[in-house]
Amino acid sequence: MIFMQSFFCGETNTVTCTPTTIEPITHVKLENAWFDDLRITNDINEEISEKVVDIWNYDTAMHAKFDDDTYAGNVKWDIERVSYLLIKRKKSSEYKWTTIDYKDVQLATDVGDYNLQGTDFTAVPGYEYQYAAVAIVDNVENEYSIEKVDVKSKGIVIADSTALWYTYLTDQYLDDVAVVPNAVVETMYDRYPTIVSNTLANYEQVTVNGEFVPIGDDGCTLLEDDEAVRTKWNKEAKLFLRNRRTKVLKSPDGRIWLGYITTPPSDTADGIYYIRKVTFTLTETGNPDSEKYLYKAGIIDVPENFWSYET
Repeated sequence: MIFMQSFFCGETNTVTCTPTTIEPITHVKLENAWFDDLRITNDINEEISEKVVDIWNYDTAMHAKFDDDTYAGNVKWDIERVSYLLIKRKKSSEYKWTTIDYKDVQLATDVGDYNLQGTDFTAVPGYEYQYAAVAIVDNVENEYSIEKVDVKSKGIVIADSTALWYTYLTDQYLDDVAVVPNAVVETMYDRYPTIVSNTLANYEQVTVNGEFVPIGDDGCTLLEDDEAVRTKWNKEAKLFLRNRRTKVLKSPDGRIWLGYITTPPSDTADGIYYIRKVTFTLTETGNPDSEKYLYKAGIIDVPENFWSYET
């Protein structure tokens, strides 16, 4: 028997309050009313005021401002709090990310202000890469939005922040030599010399020979059989190689170097006068996976506070 919301059942259930169960609220319906602002929160201790608090926290269920729409989520609020967008990249088999691009969106006023587009010169062929778009909110990285890319190439690629050149491997070559600076000292009273190495320098020098052609903005190689055009390209390639910018050099077998052209680029005939090859040597000057060296080379412009690598 229930009387005035109490049980009269005897024993342990005597005068027990009627059990009440509230299911989780999953649907809110508004009709026949005018609303300027609607905020629903699970925080029953929140102070009630005439002004609706414009803040999201873990207790906020929804907040609709009715700005010509019925949107009540927190994505727009999150976007307004985003200060920077980062593009990060890593090999799928590795764990450490390299930040290759960024954009300051603190003063963004339009959705288009959040667009970020660029070219990654440091992804090498033969590997699967992961690219992540990361939003910085309140100086904290948000969730990574990741896409996977398989990188493939059949030729040698050399690029800097201004241009990208390419050569097929047919009748081309790329040779590298590891350099460990040392001095051989021959003493008067010893049959064998003494090797002196008082530097931490340990780098490579790469010699490249090939017929280089430019790559257009669409990423396609511009093929041309006209000897005059190829001669023109060789001249432009030599100008590119000696523009005093650090270069990224990549081979189709997955090797990569970040370095500087240290020999005069030469344009020589290969048997026939009009079949000409450009030859040069690149000396390694940094780690192509390090934001520090990519920044010094002008390949990226990401500020130091977003760097992951230190060397």
